[in-house]
Amino acid sequence: MKTANHLRTTLLVAVLLASSISINAKPIPEIVKETKPAIVEIVAMDEKGTPKALGTGFFISSDGLPASSPTYKDWRCQFLALKA
Repeated sequence: MKTANHLRTTLLVAVLLASSISINAKPIPEIVKETKPAIVEIVAMDEKGTPKALGTGFFISSDGLPASSPTYKDWRCQFLALKA
């Protein structure tokens, strides 16, 4: 009997605590507005400047260092990162 009462009390306290927690999620348009400046388009070009592949990445430092997936690592091309 004591165990059942203890479980009920614990559950009630947990429900009350959970109901008092507010989630401050931002709307998607606001998230896009805040993060879009960090997105870049990656253009892989051959030695003649002809585009060979396109991709995306994002800036990882304030001095403009972009990161992308390792898909391009084996390409022998020049890369150009364009701000989206």
